[in-house]
Amino acid sequence: MAKKLIKQKHKWRKCPLGFHWRNSSVVDKHERRKATVKEHYRGGSCVRNRSKKNTLYADEVYIMTNTYFLKRKLIISSNTLGYKKGSEFDHIIDGWVTYWNDILKPKVALDPDFVKVMIATESSFNTKSKAFAGKRAGYARGLMQVTDQTLKYLKGHKTEAQNQTIILDEEDMNDPVLNIAAGVRWLYRKKEIADSRYKGESSWLKSIMLYKGYRSMNHKQVQKFIGLYERIKSEKNK
Repeated sequence: MAKKLIKQKHKWRKCPLGFHWRNSSVVDKHERRKATVKEHYRGGSCVRNRSKKNTLYADEVYIMTNTYFLKRKLIISSNTLGYKKGSEFDHIIDGWVTYWNDILKPKVALDPDFVKVMIATESSFNTKSKAFAGKRAGYARGLMQVTDQTLKYLKGHKTEAQNQTIILDEEDMNDPVLNIAAGVRWLYRKKEIADSRYKGESSWLKSIMLYKGYRSMNHKQVQKFIGLYERIKSEKNK
C-alpha cells in the first residue's frame, strides 16, 4: 500500500483510501451483526476497491461503530423528544455525523441533533419502519427511511454519490447502525444538491427538505421538524 494512501485514511478506518475491510470468516448477515470487533477482524484483510473509490462495507461500519462510538463524549442531546426509543441511537447518530463531517468537510458542520429530529419525523425511531416511496424509489426503510434507489446511488453513480460510497442492500436498512451510516451519507449528497440549486452555501434545513421531498417551508412535516429541533436546542442550552 502506498504511504500516501495510508496517510490519507481517517483515524477510524482500518484500511487506506481505495481499500475496504473484508472479513471472509463472518459471511452470514445475522452472524455479522452479532459479531464482536475481534471476530470482525479475525480472518479479515484490506482489499483494493475495483472502483478505486473510498468505500465502506458492512464489516467496517460495525467495526468503527463498536470500536469508537461508544467511548466518545457525545455532542448530541439526550432528549428523547417524547419517544420511547428517542435516545437509544444517540451514539450511532453522533458517531456517523462526526465521521462524515470529518470526511466531507462542509463549511457548516451537520448537527447530530438535526439527524435525531429527522429520524423522529421520518420513522418515530422504529427500526422496522417501511413505506412505499414510489415506483422509481422503491421502498423507504428503517430509521432514516433510506430508499432502494438511494442504496443504488450510494454504491457509486455517475451523477450522485460519485465518491465516498457505501455498499449495502435493502435488508441492511433494518439495522440501525447501517441505516444511519447510509442515511447520513445521503443527507450530505442532498446538501450538495441544495448548494447547487440555491447557487451557494444552503442550509441543512433545505437539505432535509430535499431528502424528505418537501418543497414548502409551510408543509406540516417541515414545521414539525422545525418545532422539534427548536425544542431540543432550547432545552439543551438551559
